[in-house]
Amino acid sequence: MKSMTFKAALVAATLFSTVPGQAADQLSVLLPPWGTLPKELTDEFAAKQGVELDTQTLGWDEIRTKIVTSMVANTAPASATEVDWSWVGQFGAAGWYQPLNDGIAEDVLADVPTASIFSYDGNVLGVTYNNDFRVMIYN
Repeated sequence: MKSMTFKAALVAATLFSTVPGQAADQLSVLLPPWGTLPKELTDEFAAKQGVELDTQTLGWDEIRTKIVTSMVANTAPASATEVDWSWVGQFGAAGWYQPLNDGIAEDVLADVPTASIFSYDGNVLGVTYNNDFRVMIYN
């Protein structure tokens, strides 16, 4: 499990280096309150890349609203955003996210089993950095 977390985090860090549109000295990440990126990894990435990471949190529904509102206005809501797998088709069809195909090595991508979920029309639009499983028990 640690290996998968590290690999997903590595992919997430790789993504930051492919995102245009913000000053080179700062990258922003938009996450829900429960979203976390490993501090050791983000500190190492920031030091190696010479950037500051600005982590922003919003409620889940507010994230989607911010993404849609920002993208309709042709303004990125953040350098990197957490999205739900069910939004990928809409966001991909609208052309709101830059394909990441050239920014992620094939062997790294092949090691992230859920990567295809975040692809649209042959383009990788995102990768998972975390996975969860929700259960409802009825008694």
